[in-house]
Amino acid sequence: LDDSLNQVDKFLNGDLGVGTTTDEEFDANNAIQIDEDGSKKTKTGRVIRTAARAYHKDAFQPSSREYTTRKNALPSVSISGAGVDGDYNHYRTAALSSTSDRAVSILTTDAMKYLRSLHPSSQEGDLGENLLIDGLQYRELAVGDKAMIGTVLLEITEPIVPCANLCKLPYINNGKLNPKQRIEQCRTLIGKLDMFDGLRGWYAKVLQPGKISVGEIVRLA
Repeated sequence: LDDSLNQVDKFLNGDLGVGTTTDEEFDANNAIQIDEDGSKKTKTGRVIRTAARAYHKDAFQPSSREYTTRKNALPSVSISGAGVDGDYNHYRTAALSSTSDRAVSILTTDAMKYLRSLHPSSQEGDLGENLLIDGLQYRELAVGDKAMIGTVLLEITEPIVPCANLCKLPYINNGKLNPKQRIEQCRTLIGKLDMFDGLRGWYAKVLQPGKISVGEIVRLA
């Protein structure tokens, strides 16, 4: 696991994969900041994408041909105690009785960058995140952390576990590949995103509802 984490960190630092990031830029953007008294400062990021996927009767089950994990971008989303207004997750609704612990899904841009290193044609929204956050790393979030975003207060409840629904993504379920190759592609993606908590994203519950718009500052507490 240490070697795998090393590889992910090297990629995110620009040492592997596409693009480069200097040590100074990486430290400035991602390092935990420390006050003069040695205490950790509040870490901040920014919402760069908000998204939701409405219920569609012909595409709400993973077994349907039209199903996708992808959520389309919106300029803002309204957040209630039940989650993102107008957003539907079949497993959460049918199997988990719409649990409030999975009300909002969050992805950080470093995790998105890692996905693109695996599949260059991947797009923001493919993993079904409601909020895409820049300026925070996936490992800087943890269960129990609270995030203030405008007037909305969220609490991180659990890391998202990658599942076979990701097999429906077009670059995995590629018609040019034979079934065995598609299964192997899916297994590889699930394994890569399951290496570390948060690399697939995080779930959060809503402590204080409100509206979140693109550009809002995220403050971890």
